[in-house]
Amino acid sequence: YERFGDDLVDGNDDLLPEEGTGYELGFGAISIFKYDFEEAIEYADGFNTEITTVDPELGETTENVWTKPIYYNSGSYSTQGIRFSNAWGPVALTIKYTDSDQPRVPEYLTILSWNQTFNDVNIGLKYKGLFDRAPGPFDTLAEGQEFLDNLQRLDFYVSKDFDNNLRLYFKIENITNEEVEVLPFYNNEGREMELALQYNW
Repeated sequence: YERFGDDLVDGNDDLLPEEGTGYELGFGAISIFKYDFEEAIEYADGFNTEITTVDPELGETTENVWTKPIYYNSGSYSTQGIRFSNAWGPVALTIKYTDSDQPRVPEYLTILSWNQTFNDVNIGLKYKGLFDRAPGPFDTLAEGQEFLDNLQRLDFYVSKDFDNNLRLYFKIENITNEEVEVLPFYNNEGREMELALQYNW
């Protein structure tokens, strides 16, 4: 999609892939990591250009020309940090600190989840928070704002397996209906609910 585009986004045949090398070292619940990437891929939003032409017979005319958005290579970047991830029975916690040159990467990430089974009914609750995301060159911030809005969401899941093939499940994602910009002019989805009966054969 980034190379070839569609009706809404221009393709970029010269787009190079991201390549990276790195390492991760861990002991128990704690690990440290460092990655160096070449040719990051960024998104540039489309824009209007106003073109004015003067014709001796028709006079002056103005036309708006739309340039579609495109993905482009923005050069190399490095990412390093430390992660804590552990589970205590039905409760799991991940906390991560990341120092990155890449925009929109959260400096702090927290994931807290709970999953339990009662009478063959699986119930799960998950919180995820992304904090202190540095803006990219095309992000629009309010006056005095230094970071993109924090992105927090709370999800709930419940499912019941009746046999090896039949499952009934219900989920509510983003319970608090948070709407936060993830990419320029692209917000995360608001509250979503899904009820499904699934049969596999």
